[in-house]
Amino acid sequence: YIKEIVSPYMEVAEIEEKSIILNLNYKSDVKVDTNKLYQLMIILLDNAIKYTETNDKIEICTYQKDNKCVIEVKDTGIGVSEEGLKRIFERFYREDAARNRETGGSGLGLSIANMIVSAHNGTIKVSHNNPKGTVFTIRLPK
Repeated sequence: YIKEIVSPYMEVAEIEEKSIILNLNYKSDVKVDTNKLYQLMIILLDNAIKYTETNDKIEICTYQKDNKCVIEVKDTGIGVSEEGLKRIFERFYREDAARNRETGGSGLGLSIANMIVSAHNGTIKVSHNNPKGTVFTIRLPK
C-alpha cells in the first residue's frame, strides 16, 4: 500500500531533481485505518520533499522489528535543530519562521501525524540522518 501512496510523489521528486528510494521489506498485514496511513505518509512525504534540495534523496523503508511494523522516512535535506527534535510534534511549532514564509504551512502536519500514530497505539520519533537530514521512525503494532 505504501508503494501506491508514494508513486505520485516519485514523479514530483523527479521533476524537482530529487530522488525517492523505496526499500519495502515488511510483508505482513498491519491493522491500520488505510485513510489515516495515507494521511500520515502524505504529511511525511510533503515535508521531506519541501525540505530537501536538488539532488537530495528521500528513502522510505519498511521492516519488522520487535514484532512491530517499522516505517522510516529518511531524507538528506536541511535537517532539524536540537530544539526542533524536542518540539517538532507540537501543534503550530515551526522550525524557522523566515523559511516557513517561503514554504508555507501551518505547523500542524507533524502534530497530526503524531495523533494518527498514537491512535494506532504506535510511536513516531524523529532523529538526525547523518551526515545530514532527518529520519522519522514510525512503529505500529501488527
